[in-house]
Amino acid sequence: MEPQIAVGRVRRPHGLTGAFKVLSFSGEYEHFAGPKVYRLKNGERFRDFETEWVKISGPATLVKLKGLDTPEQVKAFSNWEIWVDRRFAAPLKDGNEFYCADLIGLKAVCGGIERGEVSAVCLDLPDDTLEITVSESGKKILVPFRSLFIGEVDTEKGTVEISEEWFFE
Repeated sequence: MEPQIAVGRVRRPHGLTGAFKVLSFSGEYEHFAGPKVYRLKNGERFRDFETEWVKISGPATLVKLKGLDTPEQVKAFSNWEIWVDRRFAAPLKDGNEFYCADLIGLKAVCGGIERGEVSAVCLDLPDDTLEITVSESGKKILVPFRSLFIGEVDTEKGTVEISEEWFFE
């Protein structure tokens, strides 16, 4: 497991002091108040910032980071992911929940046979989608994360069940 996890995205500046609105990946916002340091990340680029203040207000939650003091400075980080230590992520509510980051690396099993490995989770498509690298060919396939195609997800065993063989043809 990664020690840090993406919890949201920088949306847009708010006001003139460098505060910004956040998009929460979990739909919860209370956990934004805990971290003392936020890592803003865009691909391989990242920058760490100390937290100055956070105002929790659901989808209108505001964050102010030290060193971002103008709307123009914030705009440079718009749409960057917000990463924090895993302990600050929204808590899982039951055994059927997991973080998207924990799906990466799971073995894709179809009909009891290991067929590949989850290499990415795409959240910006019409459906959340697993990218799976097929063991035999090395090609990448996309499987919508819907009950029609995805069976049991077992992060303890490190597997995700793909219910349709035709994905691998």
